[in-house]
Amino acid sequence: MTIEYGPHFTPRGLRNATDYIVVHCSAGPVTSSAEAIVRYHMLNLKWQSCGYNDVIESTGIIVPTLHQDAIGAHIGDVKQVGNSRAYGICLTGGVDHNNHPVDNFTKAQKNALRDRLNSLVKQYPTAEIVGHRDLIKRHGARPKDCPCFDVKTWWYENMSAFDIPDRKPIQVFDNTHNKVPRKTFFDWIRSLF
Repeated sequence: MTIEYGPHFTPRGLRNATDYIVVHCSAGPVTSSAEAIVRYHMLNLKWQSCGYNDVIESTGIIVPTLHQDAIGAHIGDVKQVGNSRAYGICLTGGVDHNNHPVDNFTKAQKNALRDRLNSLVKQYPTAEIVGHRDLIKRHGARPKDCPCFDVKTWWYENMSAFDIPDRKPIQVFDNTHNKVPRKTFFDWIRSLF
């Protein structure tokens, strides 16, 4: 049986808006392939397609499994958001040999994720980058560990210098207009969370 997937595939239609870029893990071996995930979704779960727009394999290869603006099937448990407003990226891995949640992603995967997110924030500048578990916590769905690391913190620590307009220390003033110790842009961003 031929399984159709790729950057042209739009079985559920196209998103009208992209409010979230959601990072997931496959909850399987880090060595899994994108094709294995596609086959699982379509043959085992009987879905129309892979649920994610992209899958990042352990080698750092990014495999587009759906059209970039296609509606996926990756946050159905978060009804308040819905798949029609979210882009889904999946890293292979996320569990150990006993099936316990773990951040076992390769450096190549994390680098590819950083590069892909840098690209996506240019295309969807108002989209919020979150982990699946973050949306779940926010909206009260059944708890999950996916993607097994804190995406927001990781993103702010790893975003590309190209995408940050000013990395020089900035002057910060308190409410009496006295200068406070100099902080970098990253310190300021981290203080927001």
